[in-house]
Amino acid sequence: MTMSIMALEILEQSQMPPAYARAIAKAIEADSAARREDLVTRTELKAGLAQLKSELRVEIQQVKSDLIRWMFSALTGQTMLMMGIMYFLLRNFS
Repeated sequence: MTMSIMALEILEQSQMPPAYARAIAKAIEADSAARREDLVTRTELKAGLAQLKSELRVEIQQVKSDLIRWMFSALTGQTMLMMGIMYFLLRNFS
């Protein structure tokens, strides 16, 4: 409410008609009240960050296990391919 009073005084000092000054001050107050509704407190922010961190840790663990599984599969496939090539070369060229 103090912002509205300050804005009203400033508008009246600029020789604006009082009705217009009150309307503009009310619009400023309504806008600032609407913006205050969107703000979060520090505790809400900390709780949200903690939840986000825990979700991120779970996601990282899942990606890590998937990566290890794919690396093992690729390594096994590559080893089998090399053994096949060696078998072919030894069988046909020795």
